[in-house]
Amino acid sequence: MSVRPCSNIEEDLKPIERNGLLYYEHGTHITVVCLMPNHPALKSPIESITFFQKNACLVGKGKKGACKVEGRSRLCEIKNIDGTSHVIRYGIPGTMIEGNARLLTDPELLRRSPTYEGYLGIILASSKPKESITLHSIE
Repeated sequence: MSVRPCSNIEEDLKPIERNGLLYYEHGTHITVVCLMPNHPALKSPIESITFFQKNACLVGKGKKGACKVEGRSRLCEIKNIDGTSHVIRYGIPGTMIEGNARLLTDPELLRRSPTYEGYLGIILASSKPKESITLHSIE
């Protein structure tokens, strides 16, 4: 499998690994939440992904209706074809800016590109991600 080069935006992000999740932190507290490529949810084909926030897939510049989340809040549930189910928690407190709407129609995108196009969501962290990830275990 070939590795694609990092984009300019990705070079500005600092990856933080924690409990099977990968957080790409920007200096502005914008944090992209992804699954680690070795996460158990990615071991078998994905049947569906359900976001727990009704407004998780916000669109538009203002992101009106964005919701506050805690580290233990549930982000989504991933159901695999083999019958397993995985509840993914945010891991950091903040405001849910965007859930990846593409995963609703193409859940296998998460397996094909878990740290890029298959990201789970984008959060405006209410505190520094490194500190809040340490404080909020997601298991």
